[in-house]
Amino acid sequence: MLRAVAPPPCSTEVPQSPTDPTAVAKSSRSPHALSDSNNSSRPARQHFLELHLLLCNLVSSCVSHTPPTELQTWLSQLDISLTSTAISPPKAQKVTSLLGSEAREVWLRGPETQAALQNVLQRLGQYVAQKQCPFPHVMRAGAVFVPMLVVKELLFPQVQGVYIDQVLQEHKVELRPTTLSEERHLVTLQKRPCSSKLRRLLSLKHLPNIYPDILNLYYHSCVCKSLGELAVSLLAWPLIEPG
Repeated sequence: MLRAVAPPPCSTEVPQSPTDPTAVAKSSRSPHALSDSNNSSRPARQHFLELHLLLCNLVSSCVSHTPPTELQTWLSQLDISLTSTAISPPKAQKVTSLLGSEAREVWLRGPETQAALQNVLQRLGQYVAQKQCPFPHVMRAGAVFVPMLVVKELLFPQVQGVYIDQVLQEHKVELRPTTLSEERHLVTLQKRPCSSKLRRLLSLKHLPNIYPDILNLYYHSCVCKSLGELAVSLLAWPLIEPG
């Protein structure tokens, strides 16, 4: 369990993605080759998830150590409603207020969080450069592709999928459908079927670029959850009539 530490003042220094995708050499693997997550990849997956969860815990800790009034003020400055749901999703233009380095300033506080983000981005950069991935993936023309299931359900289940889709649109990231053979292979690795949207493939080279913005969305979801729980606790508090 992480030890709660009150966050120091915000820092505008944002770690940069350590890998230039255009500099990656061509892979020796054949096009459309399928790669699985065998026993040898499990320690690597566990290590990455530990880095990812550490960072997420630091972000959520930032929320828990911020006064509710400040959270409400921050939220009110966004053009996004607390009541937006999957049934009535926010408009595409509204999510832009949660993207970019300025939006990260609110949670990217102190050297510990900055170092945690840098560690995750460096590890993702290594996966891109080495054309390896500890999660279910496929190889196409020497490039690694992961299903959106990895992003939406494994890494960021707390973030609404419609928000993540809008991040992809803002970054002009194109998802690709799976072939029948790729679909069967991924279902075997995941040990369960999933929707066609979650089967769509994301080029791994884009993940270091979109990851920080999805963390912004994660911070937003933590704020909404914190304020929602506060509202419930206030409603549950017994009303004392003045004497």
